Amino acid sequence: MNNLKPTDKNIGEIKIWLKRIIDSCDNTFHFEGAQILINKFKELCKKEDDWIEIQDYFNEKYNYMHGIIN
Repeated sequence: MNNLKPTDKNIGEIKIWLKRIIDSCDNTFHFEGAQILINKFKELCKKEDDWIEIQDYFNEKYNYMHGIIN
């Protein structure tokens, strides 16, 4: 399983999947799990823009859920 290589096609699918997970988070524990998945995605992703997009999406949802103003 460690030898799986992401392609541009499945990177897009993974991003959609991660956004759905982030959207389903409704407490801090869920957000912690989502952050772990984002960190794993970052390890696999070759394009910095892709993982930054997901991390920004996470941060926005986390801040909204916790009443943090940016």
